[in-house]
Amino acid sequence: MEIKPSVSGICNKLKPLYDRQMYNTIANDLVAVNMNKLAAAGKVIKGFSCYLGMNSPEIIEAIKIELAKYNCELTDYKCSDSNNIEISATAIGENTFSKKTVESGDIIIAFKSNGLHTSGFSRLNSIKNEYLIPTFNYYNEVIDLFEKGLIKDAIPITHGVEKGLKKIISQDIMLNLQHIPEQEIFNELKQEFGQNIYTYFNGGVGFCIVTDMAHKEFFADNCAKYEPFVIGYIK
Repeated sequence: MEIKPSVSGICNKLKPLYDRQMYNTIANDLVAVNMNKLAAAGKVIKGFSCYLGMNSPEIIEAIKIELAKYNCELTDYKCSDSNNIEISATAIGENTFSKKTVESGDIIIAFKSNGLHTSGFSRLNSIKNEYLIPTFNYYNEVIDLFEKGLIKDAIPITHGVEKGLKKIISQDIMLNLQHIPEQEIFNELKQEFGQNIYTYFNGGVGFCIVTDMAHKEFFADNCAKYEPFVIGYIK
């Protein structure tokens, strides 16, 4: 049994959440970003620990409640009295599922994001409440797809759709960003950032999966919650 960790925080989304006392969203996002990384690697979560630069029992309790949804416990944590607004976590996952060889003709299926997720906040001149929607946690669905043998490779998209995909795909890819379902948040941000919403932010894409063309309809029928769509293919 090989155990691998995922270490992530929630970037510059943390401070506005903390200032608004949105502790449940902090917990959701911290758990989601780490579990999404584990899921993309085919790892089953086995433990979770975190560090807070401030003393916040509310956040710790919220993290415990969030993890319980996935039958996981907060195995260790540390809070500081320095009142530095920072947070990070380590999720421990067991290597359970193997990735497959990506081939020409494979398709890239995207799951929509729930808003900005956790990246790009440093570029915003002002942060509206609608920018602070909780991040989608795709873990259960992705692990189920791994169990069914439907995933060749996968990656959560935090910012830069094409940049993210190139981390896992060595072949040339063809993307069509016009297939991304419209979201009011990104329509608004496009007025300020133009096409850079697909570089600075996730642009509406939260997770990408490489799979065989034959599985297209399965995703459409069984992952409707995330409005799956074909965003591209392997040349």
